[in-house]
Amino acid sequence: MRLVLVCIIGLIVVVPAAGFQESIRLRMSNYLPLQSVAVSKIMAPWSESIENKSAGRIKFVSYYGGALGRGPHRQYLLTEKGVSDVSFVFLSMHSGRFRDAEVLEMPGLTNTGEEASILAWKLFEEGLLSGFEHVKVLALFASEPGRLFTQRPVRNLSDYKGLKIRAAGQVQGEYVYALGATPEVLDAATATEALRRGTINGLIQGWSGLAIFHQSDFVDYFVEAPVGVLTFAIIMNKERFESLPDEMKTIIDDNSGLALSRRAGQAYDAYSDIYEGRFKENGAVIATPMDAELRAALQAKRHFVINDWVGDDSRRARLLDRSESIIKAMR
Repeated sequence: MRLVLVCIIGLIVVVPAAGFQESIRLRMSNYLPLQSVAVSKIMAPWSESIENKSAGRIKFVSYYGGALGRGPHRQYLLTEKGVSDVSFVFLSMHSGRFRDAEVLEMPGLTNTGEEASILAWKLFEEGLLSGFEHVKVLALFASEPGRLFTQRPVRNLSDYKGLKIRAAGQVQGEYVYALGATPEVLDAATATEALRRGTINGLIQGWSGLAIFHQSDFVDYFVEAPVGVLTFAIIMNKERFESLPDEMKTIIDDNSGLALSRRAGQAYDAYSDIYEGRFKENGAVIATPMDAELRAALQAKRHFVINDWVGDDSRRARLLDRSESIIKAMR
Protein backbone atom coordinates (compact mmCIF):
# COMPACT_ATOMS: atom_id res chain seq x y z
CA MET A 1 0.00 0.00 0.00
CA ARG A 2 2.80 2.34 0.80
CA LEU A 3 4.46 1.70 -2.58
CA VAL A 4 1.24 2.49 -4.46
CA LEU A 5 0.84 5.71 -2.53
CA VAL A 6 4.34 6.81 -3.49
CA CYS A 7 3.66 6.09 -7.15
CA ILE A 8 0.43 8.05 -7.06
CA ILE A 9 2.15 10.98 -5.42
CA GLY A 10 4.85 10.78 -8.05
CA LEU A 11 2.24 10.99 -10.77
CA ILE A 12 0.58 13.94 -9.11
CA VAL A 13 3.89 15.78 -9.09
CA VAL A 14 5.22 14.83 -12.50
CA VAL A 15 2.23 14.93 -14.82
CA PRO A 16 1.32 18.58 -14.30
CA ALA A 17 4.99 19.52 -14.65
CA ALA A 18 5.15 17.75 -18.00
CA GLY A 19 2.08 19.65 -19.29
CA PHE A 20 3.09 23.05 -17.91
CA GLN A 21 4.32 25.75 -20.32
CA GLU A 22 5.73 28.90 -18.86
CA SER A 23 4.33 32.10 -20.40
CA ILE A 24 6.56 34.25 -22.57
CA ARG A 25 6.83 37.73 -21.09
CA LEU A 26 7.37 40.64 -23.46
CA ARG A 27 8.23 44.13 -22.23
CA MET A 28 6.22 46.79 -24.04
CA SER A 29 7.21 50.45 -23.88
CA ASN A 30 5.53 53.74 -24.72
CA TYR A 31 6.54 57.20 -23.55
CA LEU A 32 2.91 58.35 -23.81
CA PRO A 33 0.39 58.03 -20.96
CA LEU A 34 -2.35 55.43 -20.66
CA GLN A 35 -5.09 57.82 -21.83
CA SER A 36 -3.34 58.57 -25.14
CA VAL A 37 -4.73 57.20 -28.40
CA ALA A 38 -1.49 55.29 -28.97
CA VAL A 39 -1.91 53.34 -25.74
CA SER A 40 -5.64 53.12 -25.03
CA LYS A 41 -6.84 52.54 -28.58
CA ILE A 42 -3.88 50.86 -30.26
CA MET A 43 -1.22 49.16 -28.13
CA ALA A 44 -3.39 48.00 -25.22
CA PRO A 45 -6.10 46.38 -27.39
CA TRP A 46 -3.47 44.83 -29.67
CA SER A 47 -1.47 43.30 -26.81
CA GLU A 48 -4.65 41.98 -25.18
CA SER A 49 -5.62 40.35 -28.47
CA ILE A 50 -2.22 38.67 -28.76
CA GLU A 51 -2.49 37.37 -25.20
CA ASN A 52 -5.95 35.94 -25.88
CA LYS A 53 -5.06 34.33 -29.18
CA SER A 54 -1.95 32.77 -27.70
CA ALA A 55 -4.09 31.33 -24.87
CA GLY A 56 -1.91 33.14 -22.37
CA ARG A 57 1.37 31.82 -23.74
CA ILE A 58 2.38 35.44 -24.41
CA LYS A 59 2.06 37.99 -21.62
CA PHE A 60 2.90 41.67 -22.04
CA VAL A 61 4.44 43.69 -19.23
CA SER A 62 3.51 47.27 -20.08
CA TYR A 63 5.68 50.29 -19.33
CA TYR A 64 3.66 53.37 -20.26
CA GLY A 65 4.38 57.01 -19.55
CA GLY A 66 8.11 56.60 -20.19
CA ALA A 67 8.72 54.06 -17.43
CA LEU A 68 11.54 52.44 -19.44
CA GLY A 69 12.76 55.64 -21.05
CA ARG A 70 11.23 59.09 -21.23
CA GLY A 71 10.62 61.01 -24.41
CA PRO A 72 10.04 59.96 -28.02
CA HIS A 73 13.72 59.94 -28.98
CA ARG A 74 14.68 56.94 -26.85
CA GLN A 75 12.04 54.39 -27.85
CA TYR A 76 13.70 53.05 -31.00
CA LEU A 77 17.03 52.41 -29.29
CA LEU A 78 15.32 50.84 -26.28
CA THR A 79 13.92 48.21 -28.61
CA GLU A 80 16.92 47.80 -30.89
CA LYS A 81 19.15 47.20 -27.85
CA GLY A 82 16.66 44.84 -26.18
CA VAL A 83 15.75 46.97 -23.15
CA SER A 84 12.18 46.83 -24.43
CA ASP A 85 10.80 44.01 -26.59
CA VAL A 86 8.05 46.08 -28.21
CA SER A 87 7.85 49.88 -28.49
CA PHE A 88 5.81 52.70 -29.94
CA VAL A 89 8.08 54.95 -32.01
CA PHE A 90 7.32 58.52 -33.08
CA LEU A 91 9.05 58.51 -36.46
CA SER A 92 8.58 62.23 -37.08
CA MET A 93 10.75 63.08 -34.06
CA HIS A 94 13.71 60.97 -35.25
CA SER A 95 15.23 63.50 -37.62
CA GLY A 96 17.54 61.82 -40.11
CA ARG A 97 16.83 58.18 -39.16
CA PHE A 98 13.66 57.60 -41.21
CA ARG A 99 14.20 59.94 -44.14
CA ASP A 100 12.09 57.92 -46.59
CA ALA A 101 9.12 57.95 -44.19
CA GLU A 102 9.12 61.75 -44.39
CA VAL A 103 7.21 61.39 -47.67
CA LEU A 104 4.16 60.41 -45.60
CA GLU A 105 4.25 63.82 -43.90
CA MET A 106 4.21 65.90 -47.07
CA PRO A 107 1.66 68.69 -46.54
CA GLY A 108 -1.71 67.85 -48.04
CA LEU A 109 -0.62 64.46 -49.42
CA THR A 110 -3.23 62.43 -47.49
CA ASN A 111 -6.66 63.34 -46.17
CA THR A 112 -6.95 61.03 -43.15
CA GLY A 113 -4.87 59.03 -40.73
CA GLU A 114 -6.28 55.81 -42.18
CA GLU A 115 -5.27 56.77 -45.71
CA ALA A 116 -1.75 57.69 -44.60
CA SER A 117 -1.45 54.47 -42.58
CA ILE A 118 -2.39 52.26 -45.52
CA LEU A 119 0.09 54.18 -47.66
CA ALA A 120 2.82 53.72 -45.04
CA TRP A 121 2.44 49.95 -44.88
CA LYS A 122 2.25 49.55 -48.66
CA LEU A 123 5.45 51.54 -49.13
CA PHE A 124 7.14 49.44 -46.46
CA GLU A 125 5.98 46.19 -48.07
CA GLU A 126 7.46 47.37 -51.36
CA GLY A 127 10.81 47.98 -49.65
CA LEU A 128 10.67 51.74 -50.14
CA LEU A 129 11.07 52.84 -46.52
CA SER A 130 14.56 52.49 -45.07
CA GLY A 131 15.74 52.76 -41.47
CA PHE A 132 14.04 49.67 -40.06
CA GLU A 133 16.66 47.08 -40.95
CA HIS A 134 17.60 46.25 -37.34
CA VAL A 135 14.09 45.79 -35.92
CA LYS A 136 10.92 43.85 -36.61
CA VAL A 137 8.21 46.23 -37.85
CA LEU A 138 4.73 45.34 -36.61
CA ALA A 139 2.83 48.41 -37.81
CA LEU A 140 3.33 51.76 -39.51
CA PHE A 141 0.62 54.38 -39.18
CA ALA A 142 -0.23 58.06 -38.97
CA SER A 143 -2.27 60.56 -37.01
CA GLU A 144 -5.08 62.59 -38.48
CA PRO A 145 -3.85 65.64 -40.44
CA GLY A 146 -2.94 68.49 -38.12
CA ARG A 147 -4.15 72.08 -37.85
CA LEU A 148 -2.37 75.33 -37.13
CA PHE A 149 -3.44 76.53 -33.67
CA THR A 150 -2.44 79.96 -32.38
CA GLN A 151 -3.05 82.18 -29.38
CA ARG A 152 -4.12 85.07 -31.58
CA PRO A 153 -6.00 85.12 -34.90
CA VAL A 154 -4.02 84.83 -38.13
CA ARG A 155 -5.75 86.56 -41.05
CA ASN A 156 -2.90 86.81 -43.53
CA LEU A 157 0.53 85.33 -44.06
CA SER A 158 2.34 88.29 -42.51
CA ASP A 159 0.63 87.55 -39.17
CA TYR A 160 2.85 84.47 -38.79
CA LYS A 161 6.02 86.54 -38.76
CA GLY A 162 7.57 86.68 -35.32
CA LEU A 163 5.49 83.78 -33.99
CA LYS A 164 7.09 80.69 -32.46
CA ILE A 165 5.17 77.61 -33.54
CA ARG A 166 5.64 74.07 -32.24
CA ALA A 167 6.41 71.55 -34.96
CA ALA A 168 6.87 67.81 -34.59
CA GLY A 169 9.83 66.98 -36.77
CA GLN A 170 11.67 68.17 -39.83
CA VAL A 171 8.81 68.38 -42.35
CA GLN A 172 6.46 70.34 -40.12
CA GLY A 173 9.36 72.57 -39.17
CA GLU A 174 9.98 73.38 -42.82
CA TYR A 175 6.33 74.29 -43.28
CA VAL A 176 6.35 76.60 -40.26
CA TYR A 177 9.54 78.22 -41.53
CA ALA A 178 8.02 78.69 -44.99
CA LEU A 179 5.14 80.59 -43.38
CA GLY A 180 7.62 83.04 -41.89
CA ALA A 181 7.31 81.80 -38.30
CA THR A 182 10.01 80.22 -36.15
CA PRO A 183 9.64 76.45 -35.71
CA GLU A 184 10.21 74.93 -32.26
CA VAL A 185 10.53 71.14 -32.49
CA LEU A 186 8.93 69.80 -29.31
CA ASP A 187 7.09 66.68 -28.20
CA ALA A 188 3.45 67.19 -27.22
CA ALA A 189 3.91 67.27 -23.44
CA THR A 190 6.75 69.78 -23.67
CA ALA A 191 4.69 71.87 -26.08
CA THR A 192 1.88 72.14 -23.52
CA GLU A 193 4.30 73.48 -20.93
CA ALA A 194 5.79 75.89 -23.49
CA LEU A 195 2.31 77.22 -24.29
CA ARG A 196 1.62 77.65 -20.59
CA ARG A 197 4.86 79.56 -20.08
CA GLY A 198 4.33 81.64 -23.22
CA THR A 199 7.59 80.57 -24.85
CA ILE A 200 5.68 79.52 -27.99
CA ASN A 201 2.67 81.20 -29.59
CA GLY A 202 1.01 78.23 -31.22
CA LEU A 203 1.46 74.73 -32.52
CA ILE A 204 0.74 72.25 -35.24
CA GLN A 205 -1.42 69.56 -33.69
CA GLY A 206 -4.29 67.20 -34.40
CA TRP A 207 -7.60 67.46 -32.57
CA SER A 208 -6.92 64.31 -30.57
CA GLY A 209 -3.56 65.59 -29.32
CA LEU A 210 -5.04 68.99 -28.53
CA ALA A 211 -7.47 67.26 -26.16
CA ILE A 212 -5.26 64.61 -24.60
CA PHE A 213 -2.42 67.02 -23.82
CA HIS A 214 -4.80 69.79 -22.62
CA GLN A 215 -3.48 72.27 -25.17
CA SER A 216 -6.89 73.79 -25.89
CA ASP A 217 -6.47 75.72 -22.62
CA PHE A 218 -3.74 77.81 -24.21
CA VAL A 219 -4.79 78.37 -27.85
CA ASP A 220 -7.92 80.10 -29.10
CA TYR A 221 -7.74 80.04 -32.90
CA PHE A 222 -6.95 77.64 -35.70
CA VAL A 223 -6.46 77.63 -39.45
CA GLU A 224 -7.28 74.70 -41.74
CA ALA A 225 -3.80 74.67 -43.24
CA PRO A 226 -2.53 71.62 -45.20
CA VAL A 227 0.17 70.69 -42.70
CA GLY A 228 0.06 66.88 -43.09
CA VAL A 229 0.15 63.96 -40.66
CA LEU A 230 2.57 62.62 -38.07
CA THR A 231 3.98 59.12 -38.45
CA PHE A 232 4.49 56.29 -35.96
CA ALA A 233 5.54 52.67 -35.77
CA ILE A 234 5.20 49.71 -33.47
CA ILE A 235 8.46 47.78 -33.57
CA MET A 236 9.88 44.66 -31.91
CA ASN A 237 13.38 43.60 -31.08
CA LYS A 238 14.35 41.35 -33.98
CA GLU A 239 16.28 38.78 -31.92
CA ARG A 240 13.45 38.53 -29.40
CA PHE A 241 10.94 37.87 -32.15
CA GLU A 242 13.12 35.20 -33.75
CA SER A 243 13.51 33.48 -30.37
CA LEU A 244 9.76 32.84 -30.10
CA PRO A 245 8.22 29.47 -30.99
CA ASP A 246 6.95 29.41 -34.58
CA GLU A 247 3.29 29.34 -33.55
CA MET A 248 3.78 32.47 -31.42
CA LYS A 249 5.52 34.27 -34.28
CA THR A 250 2.59 33.39 -36.52
CA ILE A 251 0.09 34.83 -34.03
CA ILE A 252 2.00 38.10 -33.88
CA ASP A 253 2.38 38.30 -37.66
CA ASP A 254 -1.27 37.49 -38.29
CA ASN A 255 -2.34 40.31 -35.98
CA SER A 256 0.09 42.97 -37.21
CA GLY A 257 0.97 44.50 -40.56
CA LEU A 258 -1.59 46.25 -42.74
CA ALA A 259 -4.60 45.40 -40.56
CA LEU A 260 -3.03 46.81 -37.39
CA SER A 261 -1.69 49.85 -39.26
CA ARG A 262 -5.10 50.61 -40.70
CA ARG A 263 -6.89 50.24 -37.35
CA ALA A 264 -4.35 52.58 -35.76
CA GLY A 265 -4.99 55.26 -38.37
CA GLN A 266 -8.73 54.80 -37.92
CA ALA A 267 -8.34 55.28 -34.17
CA TYR A 268 -6.71 58.67 -34.66
CA ASP A 269 -9.39 59.69 -37.17
CA ALA A 270 -12.17 58.65 -34.79
CA TYR A 271 -10.76 60.61 -31.88
CA SER A 272 -10.16 63.58 -34.16
CA ASP A 273 -13.81 63.64 -35.25
CA ILE A 274 -15.02 63.43 -31.64
CA TYR A 275 -12.84 66.23 -30.29
CA GLU A 276 -13.19 68.50 -33.30
CA GLY A 277 -16.95 68.43 -32.79
CA ARG A 278 -16.66 69.09 -29.06
CA PHE A 279 -14.20 71.97 -29.39
CA LYS A 280 -16.17 73.68 -32.12
CA GLU A 281 -19.46 73.21 -30.30
CA ASN A 282 -18.28 74.73 -27.03
CA GLY A 283 -16.21 77.44 -28.71
CA ALA A 284 -12.94 76.35 -27.10
CA VAL A 285 -11.13 77.21 -30.32
CA ILE A 286 -12.37 79.40 -33.15
CA ALA A 287 -11.71 78.89 -36.85
CA THR A 288 -10.01 81.88 -38.43
CA PRO A 289 -11.83 82.72 -41.68
CA MET A 290 -9.55 82.33 -44.67
CA ASP A 291 -9.95 84.56 -47.69
CA ALA A 292 -8.80 83.42 -51.13
CA GLU A 293 -5.43 85.14 -50.72
CA LEU A 294 -4.53 83.34 -47.47
CA ARG A 295 -5.79 80.01 -48.79
CA ALA A 296 -3.68 80.39 -51.91
CA ALA A 297 -0.64 81.41 -49.86
CA LEU A 298 -0.93 78.35 -47.60
CA GLN A 299 -1.19 76.09 -50.64
CA ALA A 300 1.83 77.76 -52.21
CA LYS A 301 3.88 77.07 -49.07
CA ARG A 302 2.71 73.45 -49.21
CA HIS A 303 4.11 73.07 -52.72
CA PHE A 304 7.29 74.86 -51.67
CA VAL A 305 7.91 72.36 -48.85
CA ILE A 306 7.27 69.37 -51.12
CA ASN A 307 9.50 70.68 -53.91
CA ASP A 308 12.22 71.55 -51.42
CA TRP A 309 12.06 68.04 -49.90
CA VAL A 310 12.39 66.37 -53.29
CA GLY A 311 15.04 68.77 -54.64
CA ASP A 312 17.15 67.00 -57.23
CA ASP A 313 16.99 63.66 -55.39
CA SER A 314 15.69 61.13 -57.93
CA ARG A 315 14.93 58.56 -55.21
CA ARG A 316 12.70 61.00 -53.37
CA ALA A 317 10.99 61.95 -56.64
CA ARG A 318 10.21 58.28 -57.33
CA LEU A 319 9.02 57.78 -53.75
CA LEU A 320 6.64 60.72 -53.99
CA ASP A 321 5.35 59.55 -57.39
CA ARG A 322 4.73 56.05 -56.03
CA SER A 323 2.95 57.49 -53.00
CA GLU A 324 0.66 59.57 -55.16
CA SER A 325 -0.09 56.52 -57.31
CA ILE A 326 -1.06 54.43 -54.29
CA ILE A 327 -3.27 57.20 -52.93
CA LYS A 328 -4.97 57.66 -56.29
CA ALA A 329 -5.75 53.93 -56.41
CA MET A 330 -7.26 54.09 -52.90
CA ARG A 331 -9.60 56.98 -53.63
